[in-house]
Amino acid sequence: MSSLLFLHGAGHAAWCWREHFVRWFSNRGYHVTAPDLPHHGDLDRDGLKRATLRSYVEAVSETASGLEPPLVLIGHSMGGFIIQKYLEEASADLAVLLASAPPGGARGMVMRMATRRPIAFIKTMMTGRATDSVARTRDYFFSSETPVEVVDACHARLQEESTQVLKDMMTALHPERVTTPVVVMGARNDWLVAPPSELRETAQAFGTEPIAFPAGHDMMLDVAWEQVAAAIDHAIRLRFGSSGDRLTVRSGAPH
Repeated sequence: MSSLLFLHGAGHAAWCWREHFVRWFSNRGYHVTAPDLPHHGDLDRDGLKRATLRSYVEAVSETASGLEPPLVLIGHSMGGFIIQKYLEEASADLAVLLASAPPGGARGMVMRMATRRPIAFIKTMMTGRATDSVARTRDYFFSSETPVEVVDACHARLQEESTQVLKDMMTALHPERVTTPVVVMGARNDWLVAPPSELRETAQAFGTEPIAFPAGHDMMLDVAWEQVAAAIDHAIRLRFGSSGDRLTVRSGAPH
């Protein structure tokens, strides 16, 4: 079966995958790896403020190098942006972007935050912390249907992000350099990172069509999480066959 490497987004950590996805995919025979990015989750937080996008990409490279092919990279939000950056110089057998920052950079997200939540935006750029209230966590990451306990649990686990990484994400990427096939998925209620227009932008950059789900930005935790998991599983099986093993390797998506 395929090796799956899950990458979390800004202010999150590997816990967001452990809630549902690690068990769901492991039970289907996949080899699942869901690491904390440097200075996140269970790792030492010292040095977070000095972290750069390049340091995150290097961490992904180190982890990926130890996994057996075929390798599938799955990244949420900032994690999707990191995967895109990584694939400019490396390759995998498949990549799945979940509510990912687009290859054009995070300028759209910054403008939306500054317009819709100007005071919160200033705090985020100064501290690296996305939200300071449960209500804002729901607004940023979840749909109105998400149970209160899910939002509360997520809010309690959120952490600061490197403000340098947030600034690094303002720079556009080079999808034309990517040879790995890419699947693009998003959430219909995501106004923050990957609204419909930017979801289409990302899909177009990788020569594919976006797939959208009835969820908020945190697709792996929201009410449609199992639909998302099943869609990822389906995409992998289309790529490698029903066993998840490697079939004919084709070139990347057209640009």
